[in-house]
Amino acid sequence: IREGMSGNLCRCGAYPNIVLAIQQAMRTDGGAR
Repeated sequence: IREGMSGNLCRCGAYPNIVLAIQQAMRTDGGAR
């Protein structure tokens, strides 16, 4: 997840929440793309 986001620059500081949301979605949806 972090590797995929590494090229994106955001000044809002929401990265930890974005990572948590992606991890939660992966668990909920079984990791489907």
